[in-house]
Amino acid sequence: MKRTFRIFLFAAILAAFLMGCSPLLPVSPSGETAVPSEPSAPPATTAPTEEPAPTFDDSVLGEAYTNEGTFTDAWGSEWSYSLHLPRLLLDTPAAEELNSKIHRDLFGFVTAMETAIAQNTPAELCAVPAFRAVDIGFDRSLIGAYGHDDRVCGFACLAALLALGTPGKTAICMLADKEEIGSEGVTGMKSECFDTFMADLCAGQGVLPRACYEKSFCLSADVTAAYDPNFADVYEKRNSALVNGGVGLCKYTGSRGKSGASDASAELVAYVRKVLDENGVIWQMAELGKVDAGGGGTVAMFMAERNIDTLDAGVPVLSMHSPFETVGKLDCYMTFKGMKALYEAR
Repeated sequence: MKRTFRIFLFAAILAAFLMGCSPLLPVSPSGETAVPSEPSAPPATTAPTEEPAPTFDDSVLGEAYTNEGTFTDAWGSEWSYSLHLPRLLLDTPAAEELNSKIHRDLFGFVTAMETAIAQNTPAELCAVPAFRAVDIGFDRSLIGAYGHDDRVCGFACLAALLALGTPGKTAICMLADKEEIGSEGVTGMKSECFDTFMADLCAGQGVLPRACYEKSFCLSADVTAAYDPNFADVYEKRNSALVNGGVGLCKYTGSRGKSGASDASAELVAYVRKVLDENGVIWQMAELGKVDAGGGGTVAMFMAERNIDTLDAGVPVLSMHSPFETVGKLDCYMTFKGMKALYEAR
C-alpha cells in the first residue's frame, strides 16, 4: 500500500510540473504546429482621480455651556470634571432645531451633574447586563434573563397579594433587600423596619407583636437550585428540584448540612403540602445542592428568630447568580398560584 501511494504521488507531481510548463500548442489538420501570434498590447488606462479629502468648517461649531473644575468627595479623593455643551453658530432652521434638541436632552443631565458635584453626593451605581428576557427551548417553556434571583419570587409574592381582594386573614408581602450580603442595613430582613411596621399594625388591634408572631406563618420566597446535569457532582439528583417540576419547597437551607439555616418543622411542611394539593398546585421538594458541595442562605432564619413558623419556597433556577439565569414558566406560575392559595388559607 505504501508503494502504491508513492507511485501515485510521483504521477501527481509530474502532472503538476507539465501543467506548469508552457501551454500546449494546437496542431493543424496538416500536422503542423500552429504558432500563436504576438499578443496585442493592453489598452492604455488612465490613472484614477483622487477625490479631495472632506473639509470641515470649525468656525460654525461653538459651545452653549462650559464648566470645568475639581472637587473632593466624602473620602478625601480629588476629582476633576469638564462639562461642555456644543451648539451650531448658524442662523438656519436646521441649526436651531439641533441646538434646541441638544439643550433639551443634555442640559438637564448637566444640571443634575453639577448639583451632585456641588452637594458632594456619591452615587450608588450598578452595572448589569443590558439584554432583555427571552424565551428558550423548542416549546418556549423556559425564560432566560439576568436577575431571576430573586425578582421572579418577589413578583409572584406581590402579584398574589394584589390578586386577593379582601383576604380573610391579614396578608403581608415584605420585599427585603441585601439578602446576598447577609440581609444587612435598614432595608434588609435583619432591620427593625419589619418589627416597627408590625408593632404599629398590632397596636391598632390591641395585640402584642409577640402574640401575633406566634400565630403567624411565613413563606420565605426565594429561588432554589434546579438540578443541572452539566454539574451533576454538586447535586443530589433525587433530592433536587427539576425545571418545570413545580414550585420548590425547601425544608432547610444553609451550608455544610444545616449550618446557618432555618429548618422548618414536619408539621409546617405537611400544612403547606395540604394547602397546595387542595388548590391544584404542582410542587416538589428541593435542596440547595449536595451536602458539603452546595449550600446557600435565605431570609428564613431571620423570620424564624422572631418565633414565626417559616418555610422556604420558590422557583428552581438554572445557572443561579450567573449573568443569564434560566427558569421554567410552569414553575413561575405554580409559585404564584401556591402563594395565592397560602394567602387565602383559613
